[in-house]
Amino acid sequence: VRVGRVICLALAGRGVHVAFTHLPGEPAGETAAEIAALGVQALAMPLDVREHGAPARVVGQVVDRFGRLDILVNNAATNPIFCSTAEVEEAAYDKIMEVNVKGLFFLSQQVGKIMCEKGSGSVINVSSEAGFCPTPFLGVYSISKAAVNMLTKVFAQEWGSKGVRVNAIAKGLVKTHFSQALWG
Repeated sequence: VRVGRVICLALAGRGVHVAFTHLPGEPAGETAAEIAALGVQALAMPLDVREHGAPARVVGQVVDRFGRLDILVNNAATNPIFCSTAEVEEAAYDKIMEVNVKGLFFLSQQVGKIMCEKGSGSVINVSSEAGFCPTPFLGVYSISKAAVNMLTKVFAQEWGSKGVRVNAIAKGLVKTHFSQALWG
C-alpha cells in the first residue's frame, strides 16, 4: 500500500483531475493510468522537495496543465533511521527535516499564494500520531511531524480569512514499505 496512491485514486474517483508527484526515478505510469481509467486527467511529475525551486516548478506545471489548483495534499515524508536520538547523525536529521518540514512549507507557500489570491482552496497535511506522542526510535520523525502540526495551524491562521482551509490528518501506523521497520 502506498498512501499517496490511495489518496490520488480516491480523489480521482470523485471526479477530481489529479496532479501528483513522485520521487525521481520511481515509476508513476501505473498510477497515472489508473487515475485516467477513472475518467479524469492525471499529471505525474518527479519531485525531490529538497531541491531549491522545485515546489515553484511543479506548481507552475499544474497551473499550466489544469488552469487552476484547488487541493494540495502534502504527503511526502521520509525517515531513513530507526534509532535513539542519541545515535542520530546530522545527515539523517537534515534529510528528515528537509523533506518532512521544509519541503511541505515551501510547497504549501507556493500553493497558498494561488489559493489566497482566488479566495478558495484546501491544503491537507499528512501528519502522524508521532507528532503528538513520541514513538520510540523515531524521535526526529516525531519532531518533524510535530512541526507539521504547527505549520498547519500557522497556515490555517494566516489563510483562513482568505477562504483557504488548512488541515492535517494525523494517521496511525499504516502497513507500507515506509513503515516496515515498525510492523515487520
